[in-house]
Amino acid sequence: MTSRRSHAHLRPSPETSSQPLPSTARELFDALPQLPGLRTEIINGRLIVSPVGTPEHGWLAMLLAYELHPLIMRNGWRSYTGNVDVCIDGPRDPVEPDFVLARVDCPRWGARELLSSGLLMVAEIVSPGSVTDDRDASPTSTPPVASR
Repeated sequence: MTSRRSHAHLRPSPETSSQPLPSTARELFDALPQLPGLRTEIINGRLIVSPVGTPEHGWLAMLLAYELHPLIMRNGWRSYTGNVDVCIDGPRDPVEPDFVLARVDCPRWGARELLSSGLLMVAEIVSPGSVTDDRDASPTSTPPVASR
């Protein structure tokens, strides 16, 4: 899940100095300011911060959407290549997959988070620096669509 919040000062202010520090990955995630050029996700209770994908990364996700386009249109589904978060049912831990295929009536949690129970397909474009998390640790782990 990419943080979309506005920039924040990282110094305590009089308003925040008395507030407790975040005690869970989700609390820390929710407290983070926008981190330009970085992608933040919670995977198995760990806060993961990594660089956003390259143009080639996005291109591969778009190729997948292009190949599935006739099926998507025929069934009235929705496909997303970024700009959507998936909340895993239960803990509602957010992840931002590279490709998501959902029914038009997919349940949501918040403005940009789709609940995993309403998804048809989730895919990750695996990068060299994210192989372990994408293939082994991610709750969306399945055989990869593409590897770079």
